[in-house]
Amino acid sequence: MNSNVRIGLCVLGFFMTSAFVNFSIESGLIGLEGVHIILIPGFIIATIIYVVTGDLVTKLLSPPSTIEKQIDSTAVILLYILSFFIPLAGFIVGAIYSSKEEEHYKHVGRNCLKVSTLNVVIGIITVASLFV
Repeated sequence: MNSNVRIGLCVLGFFMTSAFVNFSIESGLIGLEGVHIILIPGFIIATIIYVVTGDLVTKLLSPPSTIEKQIDSTAVILLYILSFFIPLAGFIVGAIYSSKEEEHYKHVGRNCLKVSTLNVVIGIITVASLFV
């Protein structure tokens, strides 16, 4: 896993846990007070996320394989989101990736084309329903 994604997940876990504990204290669900009570669960969750998403654990959990170079799953999801919100970019990315030789790239390219087409169809249906 990319180290920036790991750090982002840790920060997100820290702030979400701290916010939940702070909300619980302010609403009276937890009768404790103090900044350290708010921060300690956040640090624990951030540490757990950092350890679980580590390269050592990832290598231990994933079986050894000889897979050719593939696109990172985060990048694939971002490409699909880009294809939906900006169909022209989706058509361009889809055309580029569909023309590659590797099957993984072709699959991602075809899906980008499908998502872009879906957005165009939804847009046409929405505009048509406004005029009816």
